[in-house]
Amino acid sequence: MTPYDLTTERRTARGTVAGGRPIIDDRLTVTVTVPPGSTAALEIPTADPGSVREDDAPAARPGVLGVEPSAAGATPRLTSGSFTFTATPDL
Repeated sequence: MTPYDLTTERRTARGTVAGGRPIIDDRLTVTVTVPPGSTAALEIPTADPGSVREDDAPAARPGVLGVEPSAAGATPRLTSGSFTFTATPDL
């Protein structure tokens, strides 16, 4: 599969929110930074919500408040910090 990359960064009143979404070797990788004192809900487009992992482990580390199935695929709820999620992409 050809790599596909989408990155963005935006300054907010609480700090910079940044994210990226490349697809390499049939795996979607989503990186996101949530500013201090903030929370976020991240939509990960996947046909398999069970495939969502954070730093190559089940998405259940400190800072990840939970991962819920959603219409888009999976929605991790996050506190401040930097996170890298992988999943099977919904192509």
